[in-house]
Amino acid sequence: YKIDPKTNRVCSFAIDPYIPNPNAQHTVTIMEHNADLSLKYLEPHVLPGFGLAHDTAITDSYFVFAGPPVTFNVVPFILGLKGVAQCISWDDSIGKGRMHLVPRGSGEAISIDTPPAGSYRHLTPPTNYSV
Repeated sequence: YKIDPKTNRVCSFAIDPYIPNPNAQHTVTIMEHNADLSLKYLEPHVLPGFGLAHDTAITDSYFVFAGPPVTFNVVPFILGLKGVAQCISWDDSIGKGRMHLVPRGSGEAISIDTPPAGSYRHLTPPTNYSV
């Protein structure tokens, strides 16, 4: 989670894979809670590709997620042969990464193709930065 320094809201997210093919798309649900922890909103967004996001950055308008070119092989996990992380592989054949801009509140998410890259942590931009 992140705390927005301007609004004092708690910003968080959850990711659900698409079944039967988690490599095709995923749903990211973004949430914001007021300072008293009452829910401001909860909004699901369907995004392309496998959902591998450990962290997010927030701007005044968006949650920002990096989407690396990875795939998930579900079979060894279902059979109990490997853990989840062991089933995730870098996939050069995807040929691109993605940045997902998910609006805070309502609106359509934007996915932008990027050079292939992985990201483990994001930094929240300064509060005077706008996207």
